[in-house]
Amino acid sequence: MGSALIHADTDEFTECAMLSTATNNTPGNSTAINCSQPNGAIKASVLADMNKILTDHHAVNFGLQKYRHGLEWDWAHPRGYLVAIKDSITAQPLPKAPPLTEDKCAAYAPRQYPDTFKVVCPVDIPIFQHLLAKHPNRPFVDSVVHGLTHGFWPMASIPSDEVVDHPNHKVCYEHPEVLTTTRDEEVAAGRFSSPFHHLLPGMKVSPLLLASKPGSNKLCMCTNMSFGQPSLNDLIDKDKAHVSYSPLATFGPYMKEVPFAAALLILWKSDVAWAYQNMPMHPQWQIRQIIKIANLYYGDRCTNFGLAASPKIWCSFFSLVLWIAINRLRGVKMLLNQALLLLLFDTINLPWVWKKQLSGQQLKIIGHYVNAVRLSFSLSPEKKAALDKNLQTFTAQTAHRLRVWQSTLGWASWGLNAIPYG
Repeated sequence: MGSALIHADTDEFTECAMLSTATNNTPGNSTAINCSQPNGAIKASVLADMNKILTDHHAVNFGLQKYRHGLEWDWAHPRGYLVAIKDSITAQPLPKAPPLTEDKCAAYAPRQYPDTFKVVCPVDIPIFQHLLAKHPNRPFVDSVVHGLTHGFWPMASIPSDEVVDHPNHKVCYEHPEVLTTTRDEEVAAGRFSSPFHHLLPGMKVSPLLLASKPGSNKLCMCTNMSFGQPSLNDLIDKDKAHVSYSPLATFGPYMKEVPFAAALLILWKSDVAWAYQNMPMHPQWQIRQIIKIANLYYGDRCTNFGLAASPKIWCSFFSLVLWIAINRLRGVKMLLNQALLLLLFDTINLPWVWKKQLSGQQLKIIGHYVNAVRLSFSLSPEKKAALDKNLQTFTAQTAHRLRVWQSTLGWASWGLNAIPYG
């Protein structure tokens, strides 16, 4: 089977669509085979020619496929597979916090500040647990429910008894209003504790920094939990905290079924509000998750975007939400599957906002344009130019820090979702 790469230039962005055909020959190969032989016999030379052609076709196909990162589907391709939906069936249970007999500081601090370290979770846990009654992976379900009830432990070794008080990064002093505004919102929501003045044994203060999302000038407060020697993130088992995300390549096979359907395909995506911050941390970890704003200390009671284990904790929880959506809400008639998912969010009291609920025939998903009419994935010219500039800057130097390597490789891997070239 031969393959062809089709380019379609539009005013908005350049698209890449992969099609497969059974009629293409290997480039430069015009060998013809005549298999009609007397008495039904086939000469060894003919078999050798057939074997050579098949081998050449396989080599060409393999050479093309390895540069396409799974972004090619023929019409006999199996249905799509999304890791996020299937993961909970085989997932290992999340670990519990270590016993207090092994963590003396965690036993002491909550007794001194009883109102500071609390488990805060908006999810209606009894309803959530009821909807998961028939889930086959009981140890995993029980571990997530336990985490929602008592707080999650971030798959980390027990931190030292040393008190650590890192100052915030310089940018925070240039925009103090961002810190105070965010603090007030988080304290009001119960995700930050009330302030206190003195650190107790074992408490760790991670520095704050400010960052903005691509295409936005709005600064957001973040916690740099990778700062320090060792940092809190250094204590987390990276293998246990690893998350396998569903790439666009696994979404394509769903889209290819559209030409055979009698309905118009509408893409949609939904997001919850304050995603990671809906997941509570165990009080034993909260004493190591302290922040400092305006010379006062606050306990951060929930997972945050600076914690290396946050994606694992969130994805573990949400894989169960998706299992409920797929397996427990069948037969409920709604105009859109999106509305059904939002109904589930309301049922388990998972917060969401309208501005994050999007739909259309062309939608931006994980930074890529997904076109339901052309059945294609693509990057905008601006995204391509930014990636190209970054790669040129990177290759202009011969030595880089590990963090720069990791950032560049991650960016390039993300871009290759829609630029499947060698």
